[in-house]
Amino acid sequence: MGYLPSAFMPGSSNKVTIVMDDITKLQVDAIVNPTNPRLSNVGGPTASAAILKAAGESLVNDLQHRPVLHYGNAITTPSYRLPCNYIIHTAVPSSDGDDEELKACYRNCMLQLVGQRKESIAFPCIGTGVQRFDHERAARIALSAVRDFLVNDSSDQIKHVVFCVFSDRDREIYHRLLPQYIKNRSN
Repeated sequence: MGYLPSAFMPGSSNKVTIVMDDITKLQVDAIVNPTNPRLSNVGGPTASAAILKAAGESLVNDLQHRPVLHYGNAITTPSYRLPCNYIIHTAVPSSDGDDEELKACYRNCMLQLVGQRKESIAFPCIGTGVQRFDHERAARIALSAVRDFLVNDSSDQIKHVVFCVFSDRDREIYHRLLPQYIKNRSN
């Protein structure tokens, strides 16, 4: 596989890392598209809009034939024109919803990897855009969900989890909170 953050290179001890990058450029097994239940772009400068644009019309056409998702559920599609192998789409609840629904987005995205020979996944800051989750609240939910999944992943299939942030604010939040949730060997 091509580009992976240096923390993922062979011999690395870190299973979870934070990068500030364009998620559509990451060469991981799967990137996550935070979307609405109808799997459509509601407009605006969102991670979902960037993913749909970069992947191309074939992805948009594919999603039009998929069933409506319940909040927290996830489905996988090919990556089309993106360098990753797959796109996992998850229906993100609004911030006035239950934290468990947002946590389910992360859990169900990671479940999409299990048994599929997929070892790496990149998440954007799910819920902090259109859904208006407070950035720190969303990061705590994300880190908690990933920690809980990895602790219970008896197959140890998932080798690399990337939190791909877009702003200095989110990078600071994730760097500050990461050691509270994930114990990388270098922490």
